[in-house]
Amino acid sequence: YVQDEWKIIDPLLLSFGLRFDHYDFEDYKDNGFDDSHVSPNVLLSYQITEPLSVYARYAQAFKGVTAIDTASRNEGTTVNDPGTEGQTAENFDVGIKYDDGRWFGSASLFQQRIDDVIAFGTSSRTNVGELETWGYNIEAGARFGGFTARLAVTESNPELNGQELNDTSFGLGT
Repeated sequence: YVQDEWKIIDPLLLSFGLRFDHYDFEDYKDNGFDDSHVSPNVLLSYQITEPLSVYARYAQAFKGVTAIDTASRNEGTTVNDPGTEGQTAENFDVGIKYDDGRWFGSASLFQQRIDDVIAFGTSSRTNVGELETWGYNIEAGARFGGFTARLAVTESNPELNGQELNDTSFGLGT
């Protein structure tokens, strides 16, 4: 990967980069999976005052087909479907942060979309569609000497192919 940061002007920071991932895997049934992807990322952050900043971030991520670990096996399903492709995620979030050394807090909104989600189908692990999640994070806390107190809340709303994700959604869970 390559990553860089530029101070465009004193309070404005631009961070950007690229990551290259290559997966080459052959399972015990001699199914071969070979896939590559370049994933960009960019962050724009503006320092309003010394302790207060706002930001917007976009990033992609890629995961190719891999071995099925024992803990993830679903009722004896132990093979990858030969047509399975790697999954690609797009992440976007915007937020605000405050940290004056003693008091800190943040709030953000996020959205993630994963295309070609790999999960357990009826007889093998395969691509099951698009997973979209959106939500928010809120955090507040304080530091007192060596003690830190923190309170945080996160809500996320995942949907697989436009339907709410539930415990029976291809072993993906909620």
